[in-house]
Amino acid sequence: TTLGLDQNTIVVYTSDHGEMLGDLGLWNKFQFYEGSCGVPLMMRMPGGTPARCSQPLSLVSLTSTLADLCHVPVSSPIDGKSFADLVRQPNSHTNHGPVFAEYSLGNNSAKYMIRDGDLKYTYWVHDREELYDLLADPEEIHNLASQPEHRHSVERLKRALFLWHPPAETMNSASA
Repeated sequence: TTLGLDQNTIVVYTSDHGEMLGDLGLWNKFQFYEGSCGVPLMMRMPGGTPARCSQPLSLVSLTSTLADLCHVPVSSPIDGKSFADLVRQPNSHTNHGPVFAEYSLGNNSAKYMIRDGDLKYTYWVHDREELYDLLADPEEIHNLASQPEHRHSVERLKRALFLWHPPAETMNSASA
């Protein structure tokens, strides 16, 4: 504070992924459970009030958010849209859309994930699909994907996921 940096500096703390660390008996980062893909994101902004935002956000949007907060124009298209409004008002109910993730694209072990609010859907190229309601089941124990009452959510999230990035086998079968 003696240099006054707290008056004009935004501080961001985050990481690129978690490590599971034995959660659900798993280790490493190659899963889409919260222990692996849910990462911390803390920001301190001059004049900001401490608060917690419960919306899932993507680190892909961090560049556009920082540019927005600093009033810096972005000269070329970048992925992600700013969530500066949530930094300014964390309790805002603005929907910033789903969060996507992928692992090992283009091969037989590819995995794709979409998180929209409290629902998380995972598509594995050669395994069963998964759907978790993180509000009701934060430990991700009960896979809802095969339950008929959740079929609409599975289809909606799968459609959105494939619009973002269609799995290789879907692209191959579409061109055949």
